[in-house]
Parts: sequence; structure tokens; C-alpha cells
Amino acid sequence: MPPVDRDVVARKLEQLRHHVARIDSKKPLDAAALAGDEDPRDIVVFNLVQAVEVCVEVGMHIVSETELPPPESMGDVFDRPESLGVLAAEPGGGGLARRLRQAVGTSMGTMTMPLPIPSSPARKPAVAPMAR
Repeated sequence: MPPVDRDVVARKLEQLRHHVARIDSKKPLDAAALAGDEDPRDIVVFNLVQAVEVCVEVGMHIVSETELPPPESMGDVFDRPESLGVLAAEPGGGGLARRLRQAVGTSMGTMTMPLPIPSSPARKPAVAPMAR
């Protein structure tokens, strides 16, 4: 495997640290408080998405330096580094790669986040439905 560009990885890890710090600075003590306040929730969700995307970018950078086939989904991005020993595997498949796959989801590369998003009958749609 050719060497991975450490500067690229270092810049990405700094971005990751930034997003994690933003999450830490805005997260409330419990999920109910997060669900009840839209502004901090939006900041937390945005930074979670950005943090996961940075992890995908680091994984893609690592994979691009190998002869392995390209990943078929965002979740697959983390299998390749694990198979190379870059991400530590744990017995029973409970390692970091599995947790990162869960963060991005594996169904068509969509992101899933277990955040409680309240539905409020008082909320109006952002866009009015089109007349037929």
C-alpha cells in the first residue's frame, strides 16, 4: 500500500475535532431537551452529518491508496480500512468500523441518526402544497 498523505489526514482530523467540539458545546444534558429546542438540535445534527462526512473522506483517502476495489456504499468505506488493519477490529465485529457504518447507514448510503425530532401540529409546512 502506498503511503497515505498524512497532511490530508491531519487536516481532516482537525475538521473532525472542530465538528465534535461544536456538538459538545451545543448538546444539552438529555435527549428531551435537545428535542425541545430546534436551534441547538439543528447545530448538533449539522455537525454530526459533517463529522460523519469527514470520516467518510478519510476512509476514501485511505482506500484510494490501495488496490482494493472502490466501496459500493458509504458504509463500505469503513470495511476496507478495517480489512487493512488501519481500523482496529474487535471480536464479534463490534469495532469502530461497525459503529461508523451505523453512523452512515448502509441502505443506499443514506444517513440515519437516532435523534428525536418532535412533530408538532402547530408547525406549518415550509412550502405550501401545489394545487392540482
